[in-house]
Amino acid sequence: MNNLINVAKSPTRISNHSRSLIDVLIVNNIKSELFTVNLDLNYSDHLAQLLYMKSKNLQNGLVTTYKRYFTKKS
Repeated sequence: MNNLINVAKSPTRISNHSRSLIDVLIVNNIKSELFTVNLDLNYSDHLAQLLYMKSKNLQNGLVTTYKRYFTKKS
């Protein structure tokens, strides 16, 4: 429906008793070269997901970066 597909194929929640794909990556551009990677960051029972997608239409200009700063007060 609406040309959307899930590109996550590996389980994203792994416990001692089961493996399940409960976190998904939905894209509508299946013509691009893409692949996904699951990362275990060791602070949750869910794996982090990365999506790499090759794009021909890169825009030049400023890139906005957001960072979170941790201090003892916060």
